[in-house]
Amino acid sequence: MLIIFIGCNIDKSQKININDFHEVISVNDIIALGDSIKDWEESHEVFLDFFSNYIIRNNDDFLSSLISFKNDTLIEETNDSISLFLNKNEDEIYDDISFSLNKFYGFFPSLTQTKVYIYNSGFNYGIISYDDIVAIGLDNYLNENSKFYKMLSIPDYLRKYKSKRYITANLIEVIFNSYFEEYYKRNNFLSSLIYKGKIMYVVEKCSKNSKEVNFSYTNEEYLWCEENEFQIWNFFIENNLIFSNNQNNLRSYLDYSPFAKGMPQESPGRIAYFVGYKIFKKYAEKYKHKTLFELIAETDENKILSESKYRPKK
Repeated sequence: MLIIFIGCNIDKSQKININDFHEVISVNDIIALGDSIKDWEESHEVFLDFFSNYIIRNNDDFLSSLISFKNDTLIEETNDSISLFLNKNEDEIYDDISFSLNKFYGFFPSLTQTKVYIYNSGFNYGIISYDDIVAIGLDNYLNENSKFYKMLSIPDYLRKYKSKRYITANLIEVIFNSYFEEYYKRNNFLSSLIYKGKIMYVVEKCSKNSKEVNFSYTNEEYLWCEENEFQIWNFFIENNLIFSNNQNNLRSYLDYSPFAKGMPQESPGRIAYFVGYKIFKKYAEKYKHKTLFELIAETDENKILSESKYRPKK
């Protein structure tokens, strides 16, 4: 368990815990494991509920199911890899998490802080929120060249994101969604653009990462977006996508994919995040007197687009 400092506002800090469940299940002594679980049942009930329902998927006998999970050959190997990964990168990762959460809760001091966990997800989840917790599956950030991802036949376009450098951007996106998804109206593609733009605007403010890492792009993909911003926006307009509700046509612009549908293969998936960020940033710059929460709480996507005066240059 690591204790770091998190700000409730810009000037004041308090301690929070990053709880390591990977360490708990790394022990070989079954009695010691049982004792640890009893301790966790008292103070980490929500996490154990999540782990039971979504990872081992067994509520009848948690300890027996957990032992079966941890004794699986793939899980044992992954746990060893996570241990080596933390031995090498722990300080850097925890410092980055501390910085990002400190920034986030500094911007939103009225929010109740989520509890943070690291664990072995069995390749089920990268980062996920559940009730008042967020769980970081370190098995999904070992390195894009990890043997596990090749063994699991994870496509190249997804494998490149299996790196520690994407943890904090992914973390802030998940935490943002856990608090603000009520402002995601899903009326049409424009509402999705704006919401994804809000996410990236906050991620940028809470991250030490480069822009391409925040967007989950490669450097080449991000440069392509910058150089082709007008063409991207024009493509959305000419293909009547801005006010479309056809999710099948929109999926590659909102989710991870080899490239954006209908665009050159140099284009990245999730390209809606880039355009939405550009629109929302212009809107936010116009209303500098408003708090970040007030900006996010505006749900009229047409108003945001209109008042942003978004006009990418040719």
